Amino acid sequence: MIFHTQICFCLSELLNILQDDMDKHIAKLTDELECANRKCEMYRSNLLSVLKAVEDHKLELSVKVENIKISMKDGL
Repeated sequence: MIFHTQICFCLSELLNILQDDMDKHIAKLTDELECANRKCEMYRSNLLSVLKAVEDHKLELSVKVENIKISMKDGL
């Protein structure tokens, strides 16, 4: 009976150790995911800024082209 109790105790300790290791691993992966999400949000923000700048520049060029077309019509 003592042997059975010792085995149960050892198994219980082993399960606790495995659970602790899994908890630590999950915490590490959670930290890595949060870091990746922060990077992703930063990249997304930068990309949106670049796209806005490109759109603004496109609009400026469109206005310039229209002004040139009007000037050319007036000159004819």
